[in-house]
Amino acid sequence: MKKEVAQSIDSIRRYGDREAEAAKDRAFAVLAPDPAKGTVYSEIRTYCREQSAKGDPDFPAKLSQMVRADIDVARAINAGPGFLSGVGDDRRLRLVTDALEVFAPDDMAHMQHAVAVGKEADRMQAGLGKLEQAMFTSALADRASYSRVDVDAPLIPAAAE
Repeated sequence: MKKEVAQSIDSIRRYGDREAEAAKDRAFAVLAPDPAKGTVYSEIRTYCREQSAKGDPDFPAKLSQMVRADIDVARAINAGPGFLSGVGDDRRLRLVTDALEVFAPDDMAHMQHAVAVGKEADRMQAGLGKLEQAMFTSALADRASYSRVDVDAPLIPAAAE
């Protein structure tokens, strides 16, 4: 039984990984840069870099809105490393994720579902480990046979008070 359950868990985990990768590929295909717009993407990144350098406290929120509103801005941010746009790598990743939620919502939902499937497989694996500990073993049976109660033994009378 343990082997079959472990195989099922591995199958579920592989399914989750495969689905997550396929959804990720579909989602990022939406943000793939258009080769004909390379100059536009460069201008967008230059603008972002200049605004970041000015230290405008409202620019991060404005950039988030721009990424969610215009697919070319999202593609420009996605097409290069964060420093080309004047943002850090973590911020760039968050901006790209925000863009994917707007421009590829179904694929983002599929990715999140597939990740959840993988987490459930991990939980099942942990549960299987606990189940193994609780299962019957011959060593446990041997221990039990040494501490058996003889039901035919005479009763000891209660001590008189």
